[in-house]
Amino acid sequence: MLDTGRRFVPAAVVRSQILDGMALTRMNMLQLHLNDFCRFALDLPSFPALRLKGFMAGQYSVEEIRELVAYAHDRGIRIVPEIDIPGHANGLSPLKGDGLATCEPAPGKKPSPVDATKLFDDPAGKTRDVLGRVFKESVA
Repeated sequence: MLDTGRRFVPAAVVRSQILDGMALTRMNMLQLHLNDFCRFALDLPSFPALRLKGFMAGQYSVEEIRELVAYAHDRGIRIVPEIDIPGHANGLSPLKGDGLATCEPAPGKKPSPVDATKLFDDPAGKTRDVLGRVFKESVA
């Protein structure tokens, strides 16, 4: 597993060091963890709120993921991109403005780490709609 949700690794490094090293040692599957509690490592054009800046910068474009998958395939390696929901849904919190709803603590209470990542399945279905669009664009 390569946890790019926590620490970004540039696509060139993934190709030259990780995938080539995996091919040399006959490893054939790489789980690409794309989100964590603090960031989302995939730049989706329809969701500019997810673009990272500052010390958290570093994201793959959808095209870079396609290129990595093709590069790995040529070496007999399968890449399995993973968006960890609901476990690391907090990395999607910038999408609250798009309709993503989360479980919020009572006024005046601090959220516990367990509660910080809970998505709210709102009656209007906005959270499901936002997640559906994120997943659809991620696999495009």
